[in-house]
Amino acid sequence: MPGHFYTVFGRRFEPAIRCAVVQSRPVPTFIQAADWEFVGTVRPSERPPAGFRHARAEDATRFIGFFVFHSENAHDRKR
Repeated sequence: MPGHFYTVFGRRFEPAIRCAVVQSRPVPTFIQAADWEFVGTVRPSERPPAGFRHARAEDATRFIGFFVFHSENAHDRKR
């Protein structure tokens, strides 16, 4: 079972583009309020948003600090 809690941001004008950040890590500097908004969280015990893959997120956040993914369901907002 995956063990990280993630904060998820979505692009304001391209809502299917998402960026997940482990909650204990700093938010990347490219996440700015003018372009991104908080859209929810991913918890190990809950179903993740469409397009989110735990194993890929763990690898990406280990190496670069964040995980960018495409959510097939852009209406999956504000979880």
